[in-house]
Amino acid sequence: MLDDLVDIPEFLIRQKHRGRPRKVPQSVVVDTEKQLAEKYASWRAIKEKSYGTHHDMYLTNELPRFGCGYRSFYVKEGRKWAKFTKHLGDPADTTGRMRGQLSMAHWNAMKKLHEQYLKRNDPDAVAKRQRRKRHKTISNYA
Repeated sequence: MLDDLVDIPEFLIRQKHRGRPRKVPQSVVVDTEKQLAEKYASWRAIKEKSYGTHHDMYLTNELPRFGCGYRSFYVKEGRKWAKFTKHLGDPADTTGRMRGQLSMAHWNAMKKLHEQYLKRNDPDAVAKRQRRKRHKTISNYA
């Protein structure tokens, strides 16, 4: 009885779905240190042109999106607002970009505090303070 069945034409046979086609791995081009330095310098120039001046600063809780600690970001200062942008990597890729803004009064206070922080944590000044402290403790025992 099975021999009596008519063969199904090929155009009616459904192909088996085997998932997405695999992506072919891209060949990785390794840049030299000089090429990388030139690329990063050009990226930084593009970012400074569009985002403002570059700052490395210790943040506490002023910009919650950026997080706390030592951060690198760009600031464009206006009359009333300072606009912040944190952007790592290629300027054409804007997926990792974070933005925020603070009043100019708050930004100026942050800059002043950061200058005090740098002055307090200057390696030469710290070594000098430690030498003075060590000398005082030694002279107390003598």
